[in-house]
Amino acid sequence: MDYDVVVVGAGPAGSTTARDLSCQGVGVLLLEEHNQVGLPTHCAGLVTPRTLEAVGGRRELVLNEIKGACIHSPSGRSLTLGGDKVRALVVDRARLDQALAQQALERGTCLELDTRVVGLERVNHHVRLHLQRRGRTSYMDTQLVIGADGSRSVVAGRTGSARGPEAVALMGAEVATRHLDKEMVHVYLGSDVAPGWFGWLIPLDSHHARIGVGTTEPGHSLKKLLRTFLATRDLLRGARVLHVSGGSVLLTPRQLCSVNIMLVGDAAGQAKPTSGGGIYTGVTAARLCARVAREALERENFTERTLKRYQRQWDALMGPEMALERHVRRL
Repeated sequence: MDYDVVVVGAGPAGSTTARDLSCQGVGVLLLEEHNQVGLPTHCAGLVTPRTLEAVGGRRELVLNEIKGACIHSPSGRSLTLGGDKVRALVVDRARLDQALAQQALERGTCLELDTRVVGLERVNHHVRLHLQRRGRTSYMDTQLVIGADGSRSVVAGRTGSARGPEAVALMGAEVATRHLDKEMVHVYLGSDVAPGWFGWLIPLDSHHARIGVGTTEPGHSLKKLLRTFLATRDLLRGARVLHVSGGSVLLTPRQLCSVNIMLVGDAAGQAKPTSGGGIYTGVTAARLCARVAREALERENFTERTLKRYQRQWDALMGPEMALERHVRRL
């Protein structure tokens, strides 16, 4: 086996896990299914200041500072919150992913792009990965696989999680529009806008914004919801769509580990249930995951009982906050 650990997915959680393990002398291979880290972008990039600190405080990644939010209700009334100080930041998500991956590479991680995990199996106390590299199938054995491959994680299918996590399907766009108050985010509620979720408008500057809608209810066309959103929001009348992206986020957690396998980030269902935001929680989980993975490597013990120390540490550190988020979402 050429690598002690294979991390699947070079988003913030995967790259942070790989970096922390490489810093401890572990041989790590980081796999990314796309031919470039960070692209295509599936995230609106609105983060809290603590998230920026968690990824190294890189101010050059900040595109805009947000001071408040205007919440639009189904009845047409609106409520303005904040406005007095910086409360959130809009970051260049692609560059953030690339910066974290570069940190991992500088510490010794090996990165393979355009490589997709299409299956895995346990063979003689290790894991055999089935890979597709540029259209060709190959195999790789490793002692430990860490799945950071998003909500549709292939790796998660092997953890034995019995839960059926709730998910939100999302579609967003970057648009050029008329003059905006670049310090204010707009959130739109209502089943006609985004059934079971919300619509958003996040300014990048005075004339560009990231917008989007989501739904937790099956049977809705995201393309239709986004078209309706564009056509019916006053701030978006006449807006020109520059590009569109989509994805999904889990709102309830998966089992974090099983024999030879760990999950982190969106693959683990560690996003915030109220907003779908997962950068801070994913990076926080990545550090715990790397710590437990390193201990398992030292002991050469990859049983579920050993790896579950990661689950216990996550529950102790973030459990109360995530439970509160789930409660707020139910309200």
